[in-house]
Amino acid sequence: MQELPAQIEKLSKIYETRPLYFESKNYFYNLVVKIRTFLSPLALFLELKKIEFKMGRKKDLCLSDRPIDLDIVFYEDLRFSSAILKIPHPRALERAFVVIPTLEIEPDLREPVTGKKLCEIKQEREKEYLKQGIKALTEELKI
Repeated sequence: MQELPAQIEKLSKIYETRPLYFESKNYFYNLVVKIRTFLSPLALFLELKKIEFKMGRKKDLCLSDRPIDLDIVFYEDLRFSSAILKIPHPRALERAFVVIPTLEIEPDLREPVTGKKLCEIKQEREKEYLKQGIKALTEELKI
């Protein structure tokens, strides 16, 4: 992230979760980072893909274990869709490892498509999120 032309504003705790959508004996570590950047969404996306490549990520056609996965989940209140990028991330609300750490650093955030507060969405999906086995591993991270 230090390679990006961006300023880190907030970091969530690190969370451990089981993989979703595929079987693996491995767990994942997730966190949410709020940044300020002058990059457009597509330019930011391409910079994130460069970082993934440098860290050993291979081009996967299906979901699998990977050394790193960097996604743009929200970009202000933007709704954007192209062949390679959709904002908000289309599966963000399904994922406890996205919603819970996002709420930690942005408790009043509204999801741009539904207009609902993220805390309302968390409440509606609480049982679903509990099944995902999310666990905080750290205290609040400092920038």
